[in-house]
Amino acid sequence: AIDDYASWVMETYGRIPLRGLSDREHPTPDPNLPDVYVSLVAQKEASHWQEERAQKEEPVDMRNLLQQGERLAITGAPGSGKTTFLRHIAYLLAHALHTGDETAVRQQLNLAGPLPLPIYLSLADFHRFRQKNEDGTLINFISYTLIQQHGVYGLPADFFAQMLRQENSVCLLLDSLDEIPDEVGRFQATHAVMQLASNRSIGQILVASRDH
Repeated sequence: AIDDYASWVMETYGRIPLRGLSDREHPTPDPNLPDVYVSLVAQKEASHWQEERAQKEEPVDMRNLLQQGERLAITGAPGSGKTTFLRHIAYLLAHALHTGDETAVRQQLNLAGPLPLPIYLSLADFHRFRQKNEDGTLINFISYTLIQQHGVYGLPADFFAQMLRQENSVCLLLDSLDEIPDEVGRFQATHAVMQLASNRSIGQILVASRDH
């Protein structure tokens, strides 16, 4: 099941969709993500409960970002590369799990230890899910959207619930918090993420959003 899922992740997130180009004028396929991805840098900020630092933090190469902590929020302007970075992580982890070749993921993400299963999701989609399922949890949404909505067929219904219960076996990549249209919805989504983040068996959680 893990191998089938990793193959689906590679196929789904392994290409960069080109927008604004006519297929008739430019009949070129979407480029492969590994071929065109360029690593960026991020500015590290202290959490609000930490003391303000006397000197400004040095920029962090995003190849080392996962080493900065297990619970990270990535903020940036539109088009700054947040979504592409999350998909880059998902692809590299899935490629290593599917092929057994860990060279790229070790070099480009500087990870050590067992590799987690990547789960990439949109929090805006979670908000729409909650509007129809008021009691739906983030774990319910993960199983629903990946197995039923996105068509990852052949997986056991409790596949993701089982993975989330295993120690450090999952890397959650949560995108598009800013695309939730109302403040109440953003609060509910944030609260759901924080509840899941308190589960220390989940190895890594990254949340991406525009600055506002």
